[in-house]
Amino acid sequence: MLQEKDTVSLEIKEYISRQEAAELAGVSVSTVTKWMQSGEFQCVGAGKVLRVHRQQFLNWLNEHREGVI
Repeated sequence: MLQEKDTVSLEIKEYISRQEAAELAGVSVSTVTKWMQSGEFQCVGAGKVLRVHRQQFLNWLNEHREGVI
């Protein structure tokens, strides 16, 4: 569970971890990993230290949530 200070840092971080992205999206880390591998959005790093651009990820997430209740 995210604590208040973690939530604030997520709002100002330019790049977030797979775990943070999963918490924002409400999905598992493995789902975020699959999205990254399919090239859905830009990520940086190598191996287990991959990060996604927070705003790009949120934009992508909002586009793909349309029509979902």
